[in-house]
Amino acid sequence: MIIIELIYNLSLLVAFSVLSGFIDIRFKRTELLGKIFQGLLFGITAIIGMMYPFVLAEGLIFDGRSIVVGLCTLFFGPISGGIASLLAVLFRVSIGGTGIIMGILVILSSYAIGYIFHKNKIEKPEGKISTVRLYIFGLIVHIALLIFVVTLPSGIIAEVYQTIGITVIGVYPVITVIIGKILLDQENQNALIAELKKSENKFRAITETSPSAIFIYQGTKFVYVNSGAVTLTGYSEEELLERDFWSVVHPDHQELVRTRGMQRQNKESVEK
Repeated sequence: MIIIELIYNLSLLVAFSVLSGFIDIRFKRTELLGKIFQGLLFGITAIIGMMYPFVLAEGLIFDGRSIVVGLCTLFFGPISGGIASLLAVLFRVSIGGTGIIMGILVILSSYAIGYIFHKNKIEKPEGKISTVRLYIFGLIVHIALLIFVVTLPSGIIAEVYQTIGITVIGVYPVITVIIGKILLDQENQNALIAELKKSENKFRAITETSPSAIFIYQGTKFVYVNSGAVTLTGYSEEELLERDFWSVVHPDHQELVRTRGMQRQNKESVEK
C-alpha cells in the first residue's frame, strides 16, 4: 500500500531541494565553502525529514534521508555527502530504537551509492546524468534500503515489507528523479552561465587587443566599441556610446556607407 505520511515527507524534501540553487549561486559547488554549505543544507533537510517521519513502531521510522544523502553525494561530491551523512547519522543515533542499525546502514549505503555514481559522472562521458540514470540510481538506493530491513527483529520483517515495500520501490525512485532533475537543471544552468562568461572574456580579450576599429551597434546606437575605435575617432569610449552611428561617419562618406549597407542587405536577402 502507499503510505500517505511518507508522500508528505518526500514533498517536504522536494521543497527544501530548491534552496540548493540559492546556495550554489553565492557559493560555488567547486569551492570548499560551497561544498560545506550544501552538505549542511542536505544534512538539515535529512534531519527535518526524520523529525516528521512515518512511524511504524517505537524507534522504527521511515523518511526520505536515503534520497537526500544519495543525491547530495551524487551532485556535490563526497565532502558535501559526508557532512550530510554525518548529521543524519548523529540525529538517527539520538532517536535510537529498534531500527537504529537499519537507519544507519541506509544512510551509509546511500552515501556509498551516491559516491559511485558521482565518480562515474566525473570520470566517464557515459556517466552523464539523465532521467533514466536518476531513476536507476533511485532504484538501487532503495533496493538497498529494503535489503537492510533484514537487520530488524525477525518478528516484524514481514510486516515492514508489507507496509512500506510498494511505497519505497514505487514512489521513492520517482521522487529521486524529481529532486534530481531540479538539481540537474541548476547544475546545467550554472555550467551555461560559466560558459557564457568564458566566451565573453574571450571576446573582450580579442577585441580589446585588436588594432582594428570595432563598432557594435543596435539600430543607430553604439553598444560596444573597442580601443581601436577610440583611436580612430578621437572620442572616448563613453562619448562614443552616447553618440549616433552617423555622427562618427564623415559627411562626405555617408552616402557611400548607405549604398554599401543596402548592397549587403540585398545580398543577404538573395542568399536567404
